[in-house]
Amino acid sequence: LEAYKEIIENLFADQPGACFDFNQSHILFDCLGFNVTSNGTTTTGFNISNTATFSLSNITIQNCNIQNFSIGINVSSASNISLFNNNITNVTDGIWLNNTAGSVLENNTANATAGYGLFLTNSSNNTINNGNFSSNAGASSLYGIYLLSSKNNVLNNNRGTSDTGGIWLDSSSNNILTGNTGTVATAYGIILNSNSNNNILTNNTGTSNNYNGIVIYASSNNNVLTNNTGISSNYNAIVIYSSSNNNISGNTGTTGTVNGLLLDSNSNNNILINNTFSGALAIFIQTTSNNNFTNNTLIGNTGFEINGSTNILITNSSFLNTNWSIKAALGSNFSL
Repeated sequence: LEAYKEIIENLFADQPGACFDFNQSHILFDCLGFNVTSNGTTTTGFNISNTATFSLSNITIQNCNIQNFSIGINVSSASNISLFNNNITNVTDGIWLNNTAGSVLENNTANATAGYGLFLTNSSNNTINNGNFSSNAGASSLYGIYLLSSKNNVLNNNRGTSDTGGIWLDSSSNNILTGNTGTVATAYGIILNSNSNNNILTNNTGTSNNYNGIVIYASSNNNVLTNNTGISSNYNAIVIYSSSNNNISGNTGTTGTVNGLLLDSNSNNNILINNTFSGALAIFIQTTSNNNFTNNTLIGNTGFEINGSTNILITNSSFLNTNWSIKAALGSNFSL
């Protein structure tokens, strides 16, 4: 540690640029619970960005109340950054990690007014624990937590909230998510999108009022989902769409209206074991092949509905409150 910095009163920023712009490594910066507030002119609360003249690492920012900036904390091309116990409010974007590695975020809150609560892009080997990240612009909001082209990150016990995406992974692989909650009004509670592969999700909850609770989408393959809960008030609880070789075990999908599970559009070679799906239609399988269902519990008017799908293996299913256990359209085939 080369320097310890603290503030001893509330600060008001009124100049362009960043309120605190770091050009030195090995710093512990403690706000001691005081406020750092912009009048709207200062765009960034804390900026930790490498330049051609210096490389930044081992910087800690803690116990800060950050308000009224475009970006609360921006970290770019730095490593081993620690953000502890910060509260970020009334900002366009909360926390950005760009091309950042080996950093730890613990007990932070970021409430964005239009952008992302937490945004990781091209970032790896970071750990994010016990955070609360939201975007609060209604239908024009971005996402509570967003990972883009980021890998080998660990997220534990975080909450992502937005109208459009609670926790969203795009082209992000080999991440571990445990005990997180993604909540939305209109879109996806939790989504693995666009070649997000080899992720491990355990004990997470994805909730959507009007769309899908948990989604694996667009060639997101080889993911492992265990003991997660997908909930939708008015649409699909859990969706696997155009994604293959995923292992789904011990999960619960619950919806009041549509499908407990939707497996669709060339989603092949998936294994589903010991799950519970509840909806008007518990499981809807469409245009897929070589999927394996074992020891699942199905609750709803119809257990399985199979359309345009082949080589579906169904073993030891339990059907509760169903009028039809299995419906299969012509051209589909399954075995029990």
